[in-house]
This record gives sequence, structure tokens and C-alpha cells, in this order.
Amino acid sequence: MLLMESSMRIALYTILPLLLLQCTPFYAALFQKDDDSDALLGLLAPASIATSASGSGELLALQVFLTDSQPSGSIQNGGIGACDGTGMSPVERADCYCMLDTNNPDPISGPIFKAMLSGATRKATTNANCSPDCAGRMDWVLQPNRRYVDLNASSLFITNSNAIFDVAAPTELLGALNHRGTAAEYWSGLSADWTQSSTNCTDWSDGSAGQGSVGQPNLSGAEFLFLANDRACQNTYGSGSTRVARLFCVAQPL
Repeated sequence: MLLMESSMRIALYTILPLLLLQCTPFYAALFQKDDDSDALLGLLAPASIATSASGSGELLALQVFLTDSQPSGSIQNGGIGACDGTGMSPVERADCYCMLDTNNPDPISGPIFKAMLSGATRKATTNANCSPDCAGRMDWVLQPNRRYVDLNASSLFITNSNAIFDVAAPTELLGALNHRGTAAEYWSGLSADWTQSSTNCTDWSDGSAGQGSVGQPNLSGAEFLFLANDRACQNTYGSGSTRVARLFCVAQPL
């Protein structure tokens, strides 16, 4: 996974500037190496991880967002071809979507974002609500005892020492997450107790006939993690066969 993250960073630093240079003189100016562009980059640096105003060493808040991209249940065909490679695992493809998505607040110098997507290579726990412990944990994306906020810095949830949160506790699940102001579902692969759902588009390898589990993070309670397990893996179950499910992306500590 570290190699994957490093490769993704290299791709971002080499490819994204070239793409932006073709779009507008404003973005071209960002990549000119002079004092003015450095100052501009400083002004545009994200508030993706906010520090305590008191400098007291308080734990930093970490951002989350829902992708603009809407990949199928195989985590492919969501509009970012670079993330659809068959040489990557489904979880790696999901992480790639989080990094290259147009809703990522700062793909160049911001934090690494990973997808909260439970599958064969990423799990919160195999024990319901981590009781008595978080057995089976693998490459989990949440940190213990941290506050998570949306792109507007509004608090969404606070994790406990097990790096999960109680969906029924108003002291832990604090707010609602929408996609650009609108309610949205996301591929989760999670059950309401943080264990892996048995319905996950064949471990996120099926983009056609199967079914997958989704959460809806503008809802309080269990639906934040698990709304339904009958969503078509084609991701065309919306009105008029439109795509619905997105990915839930979580910033990692710098």
C-alpha cells in the first residue's frame, strides 16, 4: 500500500500539472516556479487538516468527502480511466478514485485520501462493533480518537479508541454528509456493526449482475453505514438508469 501511495503521488505531481496547464492560464501560473506562484499556492493551501488555535497539541481534524465519480461495483468505469487498471485491487482502485476525484480539495499537496470500503483487503473488524476487540482489522482508514469533518469543516463524527464510532451515539455521530448539498449513497461493504457485509459485488469485482451494500451518510443511525444491500453492481439503479453510488473518502494523517 505504501508503494501504491508513492506511485499515486508521483503520478499526481507529473500528470496533473500538465493537464491543468492545458485548461486555463490561472492554473498554468500555479506551476511557474517564481515567488508569486509560491505565494499563490500558499494562499490556496487547503484547510483540509485544521490545527488547534491554542497550539495545545489537540488532535487534528481529518476531512472526508463523497466523490463526484460514481464507479460500478467493480470500482471501475467511474470516469477516471487511470484508476480502472486491472493490475490494482478493488480497494486500490477506490483509493485512486479518492485521490484523483474532482471533489478532492487538494490532490497535489493535501493529505492522502483512502476509501472507506470494506472488502478482502480492507476491514474494520470481524467482531461486531469491535467487541471484545477489532479482530481481523486490515488497512483500516479511520484513526482512533479523531474528529472528522466535511469540506466545510463541519463536524461529522468522532471515533473512539477502536477507530470506529457508535452510530447510535449523538456524542460520536455528530452530523450529516451530503454530496454538494444533496443526499447521496456510497459503496460501503459494511454492515451496521462495522463488520463486512456479505453483499459486496463479489468483493468489488462485479460491475454487472450482482448486488452491493451502500450507506447514506446524511442519515443518522445505522443507515450512515448500511442503508441497503440490494444495489445493482452496474450502479445504474437510479431513476432512468442513472448512477447513484459514490465513494466515501477519508483523509489520512500527514
